[in-house]
Amino acid sequence: DPDRILLIEGGTRHSRKMIYDAALRLANYLQQRGARPGDVMAFQLPNWSESAIIALAARILGLVINPIAPIYREAELRYMLGETGTKFLFIPAQFRNVDYPALVAGLRSNLPALEEVIVLRGDAGTYTCDALIIATGASARYLGLPSEEKFLGRGVSAYASVGRAGRE
Repeated sequence: DPDRILLIEGGTRHSRKMIYDAALRLANYLQQRGARPGDVMAFQLPNWSESAIIALAARILGLVINPIAPIYREAELRYMLGETGTKFLFIPAQFRNVDYPALVAGLRSNLPALEEVIVLRGDAGTYTCDALIIATGASARYLGLPSEEKFLGRGVSAYASVGRAGRE
């Protein structure tokens, strides 16, 4: 059912069709910007609806997602983005008094693979798939753990079924 509500954010209800259409537009944009299957795309966002759209667009294109919690700063970002060779990064313009564009601007020279930073919800900018889960190990270093879809829960499966339905 394309009208089925998948997400509610504040007073906004996002249907399956709305999410899928937005993901197709984003996938088209990313493809025009050079995204290829296997490229890594990160997003450091709060629990916003854009995260679902980004994840679905990545799945459509066969990109690897690298979701990063908004609490991480320079050292963690440098490592998480650098070690994964992240090509695209989505960030909020500001969240909890942090200026994310300024934060990332200070890291750009250390991230040669990072081609584009997309800033969401602000005047500062424009608006087989797997995931990398970054976790700390016993060594206190960050470990990139390839995850399987089953660990990502029903949400990804729901997006996958929307994606397959639109491509058949």
